[in-house]
Amino acid sequence: MSSAGGIAVMQKRTWMGQGEQPMAWHPPRRRAQQGFSMIEMLVAVAIGLMVTATVLYTVSGSGMSGRKQNVQASIHDQGMLALVQLADHLRMAGFWMPSSEVMPEDVSMDHETSLFGCRGDFTDPSAPWSALACSNVNKDASDTLALRFEVARGGRNWDCLGSVVISEEMDQAEDARAAAKKTQRVRHGEKVSNEINERIYVKTQGTASGNPGLFCRSNIPPTPQPNKPPKTEQLLADNVDQLRIFYGVSPINGEAQSTNVAFDAPALAGRTEKYVSATDLVKACQPGQMAANSWCAVDSVRLCLVMRSDNNVNEEARTPYVDCDGKVQYSNDRRLRQAFTMTVALRNKVATQ
Repeated sequence: MSSAGGIAVMQKRTWMGQGEQPMAWHPPRRRAQQGFSMIEMLVAVAIGLMVTATVLYTVSGSGMSGRKQNVQASIHDQGMLALVQLADHLRMAGFWMPSSEVMPEDVSMDHETSLFGCRGDFTDPSAPWSALACSNVNKDASDTLALRFEVARGGRNWDCLGSVVISEEMDQAEDARAAAKKTQRVRHGEKVSNEINERIYVKTQGTASGNPGLFCRSNIPPTPQPNKPPKTEQLLADNVDQLRIFYGVSPINGEAQSTNVAFDAPALAGRTEKYVSATDLVKACQPGQMAANSWCAVDSVRLCLVMRSDNNVNEEARTPYVDCDGKVQYSNDRRLRQAFTMTVALRNKVATQ
C-alpha cells in the first residue's frame, strides 16, 4: 500500500509539473437572505413607539410650558395694573385746600378721617361717609376700602367712574366768566362737587364676565347713557380673588396741641411704626385727642391682591399658592393664582408728620 500511495503522489506531482493549472478557489457560499423574526419586529416597533412618545411628550410639554408662561405674564400685567390704579386713588386720599390756619387734619371734613376700611364687606357701600359701617358676616372675605379727598378749587378731578368733577367755586367762576362775556356757557359733562368719595371692593357675583373682580363706586352720579342703565360702579381689574389691606400707623406726637397752627408741633411723629388691619383702628381724630390707633394716624397703606388666570392652566387641581395672609391655599380648580403686593405712602400726610 505504501508503493501505491507513493505512485499516486508521484502522479499528482507529475500532473502539476506538466503545467496543469490548479482549480480556482471559491469562498463558501452565503446563505440566502431571510426575513426578520417576530422578536426582531417587536423590538423595532417598541423602539419606534418609544421614540415617537418621547417626541410627542417633549412637544406637548413645551406647548404647556409656553402657555403657562404666557398666562403668568398676563396675570403679572393685570396684577400690577390693578395695584397702580389703587395707588393712584390712594395718593389722593386726604387732599384738601388749607385755610389760613393750618390744622393737623381737614377742618372742612369735620376732623374725620380720609380713610376707612373693613376686614370684610361694608354693610352698605353706597352709604354716606358718616354712616359707613362694617359687616361681620364673613371676616374671611376680601377687605373693603373707602377714601375721600377735596376737589381742587381751580382745576378738574376725575373719580374712579371716569367722571370729570369741578368744585362749586370753579363752577361759579365759569358762570361768571360766561356772563361777563355775554355768551352761553358750554358744559362738557363735568359734575359739580367739593368732595369725591370712593369705595373699593371685590365683587364675586353678578359681574359681567362671571369672574370675581375689583370694583369701585363713587358719590358722583354718572352721566346717563341712552338705552343703558346708570353705571354705579366701575370694574378696575378682572379675575381678582382676594384684596387684603394693611395700614401703616405713625405714633402720635404727644406735644401736638388741639389748636395747633402753622409751625406748631405736628400731630404725628413722622414714621410708620407698625402695620395693622382695619379691625385694629378707631375713628378718634380730634386734634390733640387722637387715639394711638386712629385712622387719622395712617400714613401708608400696604395692598395685596391675589390674581387668577382666565382659564384652567395647571395640569391638576389642588395646586398650592400663597394668599395675602401668608397662608398656603389649595385651589379648587386648575387656574393659576399669584399674589402681588405694593406699599403706598399717603403723600397728603406729609404736612401732618
